[in-house]
Amino acid sequence: MFAKVYEVENEYMVAVCEKSLIGKTFKKGKITLKLTEDFYKGEEISEDKLLELLNNATIANLVGKPVNLAINHNLIDEDGVMEISGVKYAQIFVMK
Repeated sequence: MFAKVYEVENEYMVAVCEKSLIGKTFKKGKITLKLTEDFYKGEEISEDKLLELLNNATIANLVGKPVNLAINHNLIDEDGVMEISGVKYAQIFVMK
């Protein structure tokens, strides 16, 4: 999986995408999920590194298998996951 970190002022955002999905676009009705290299393709990371990043993030965008990892570690609830053309997508926001 790839992760890209964005830091702006006091916000620490992580965009994480399953490697095989980078560069693809998925649609469901009026919703379009475009997985651009510019936004998602940072460094290739392990599951342990993803958990470290998510524990520090104030915002996270997760696509594909990283969503399952976040569910399994109780970082997101399965009810909050959207599926677009069979691809799982979730966001995490930490309110301060």
